[in-house]
Amino acid sequence: NAFTELYKKSGKSLPEQPHCGLGLVKTNIGHLETAAGIAGVLKVLLSMKHKTLPGLLHFSTLNPYIQLQESPFYLVTETKPWLSLIDAAGKKIPRRAGASSFSYGGANAHIVLEEYEERLTPVAGASNQLLVLSAKNNERLKAYAQQMVNYLEKQPDIVLPNLVYTLQVGREAMEERLAMVVSNVGDVVDKLTQYVQGQ
Repeated sequence: NAFTELYKKSGKSLPEQPHCGLGLVKTNIGHLETAAGIAGVLKVLLSMKHKTLPGLLHFSTLNPYIQLQESPFYLVTETKPWLSLIDAAGKKIPRRAGASSFSYGGANAHIVLEEYEERLTPVAGASNQLLVLSAKNNERLKAYAQQMVNYLEKQPDIVLPNLVYTLQVGREAMEERLAMVVSNVGDVVDKLTQYVQGQ
């Protein structure tokens, strides 16, 4: 009824194909009583992270009182990719999901979650960047530099201007400091490795 009203208010009719999947975490792990709500939220977050709708485990028959015909809803009976919807202008709509929890005492809660989409804006003249690190002493600074090397070797596609900005603004400046001009992630790895090796 709510979806019908919303479509009516926006001057649209309900889509012919259902587009809103329904699932439960209870079929996978049972009823967690006071933790049921957070389990549902975690399921939604993991589904968004992996862009996958997990199928209902142990599901065989739909309750006859639940009538999904001519509605935007369908049961996610099998695991499948969670594809983004496209609006009328051809623009991708972020994945959104609701998680509900109904307690034995009659209280209930519902939360709507939307996936985070990083919007990268190119930085003009970003060829040379100032990378800064700091720590309480030289030993900790070298350990920090090594951790940064290990991280960057696993994340070669990291956006360098974002990394250096975070290191400049989002970290406390401590006693022992290191600064270097870098032009790309490979350059950062090379220079930090040289520093760790005492060059």
